[in-house]
Amino acid sequence: MYREKRKIAKLVVGCAVAALMLFVTVVPASAAGKHFPGKHYLQRSYNGKYVKAYITAFTARAKRDGAFKCNWQKKDPVDKKGPQTEAETVDKSGLAAAIEAAAGLKAEDYTNASWAMLAEALSAAETVMADEQATREAVDEALAKLNAAVEALVAAETVDKSGLAAAIEAAAGLKAEDYTNASWAMLAEVLAAAETVMADEQATREAVDEALAKLNAAVEALVAAEAVDKSGLAAAIEAAAKLNAADYTEKSWSKLEKARTDAVKVMADDQATQKQVDKALLKLNKAIDALEEVKEEQDTRLEIYQKLLVAFAKMQDSYNRLLDMFDRIFGK
Repeated sequence: MYREKRKIAKLVVGCAVAALMLFVTVVPASAAGKHFPGKHYLQRSYNGKYVKAYITAFTARAKRDGAFKCNWQKKDPVDKKGPQTEAETVDKSGLAAAIEAAAGLKAEDYTNASWAMLAEALSAAETVMADEQATREAVDEALAKLNAAVEALVAAETVDKSGLAAAIEAAAGLKAEDYTNASWAMLAEVLAAAETVMADEQATREAVDEALAKLNAAVEALVAAEAVDKSGLAAAIEAAAKLNAADYTEKSWSKLEKARTDAVKVMADDQATQKQVDKALLKLNKAIDALEEVKEEQDTRLEIYQKLLVAFAKMQDSYNRLLDMFDRIFGK
């Protein structure tokens, strides 16, 4: 009876060992770190030669594959919060130096297009520089783009504007009254355009040369105003101003007033030609000559005649009364 139980026990242990060997063979290496009871447990459970042989083989295989840690090895402390990753320290010194160098450049030294590209790259680099969470890849990319934008800068062309400046100064010294209205208007328009080019720091050599050529052409195209003698017209206006409207008929004085008004306008016009002045003078003189004086002598005679008629009528009445008195006295 005892022998049968022992055989059954050996059979059970053998099956258990076989199952455990199968487990070790199948479990992948990814199970590293899982706890296993260890040899002490097995030895305490059963000291048979099969178990001892298995413990030796199992321990060697475990150390080789690292499939698990036995309880007789020192355990690593367990962090309940999970694995911690040390924050990467990103070196931004290169980016900072590039930003500082780019900020020291001047827009007027480069073309508008290339400067616009640099400004965009510089702004992006400053954003990355200020980002405390920026990765090394982001820093390197910002630095690369900024350096590329600096290298791509196109220097602005050095344009000599001294000739244009001299031409503008000379044109500004001219006087409008010395030239005809039409030619002066053309000069004024071209001069304004030249001043705009002169003030443009990005103006190209072609633009400067074109503005200078147009300004010189406008100056050469100026037409001098004719030298006009207005002394005669001035004298006529002064003479007409001294006349008295009461001394002349209303109709003739009205014509004089119109001629004098026109003459004053021509006199004040700096662009008036000699022909216009002469015409205004002639018209004013004719109006003065055509003035009709009021005939006071004729009016006086008429008044006297009228008074005589009244007096004669009174005399006639007195005469008639005298005749009546004679008739009454001496009879008919």
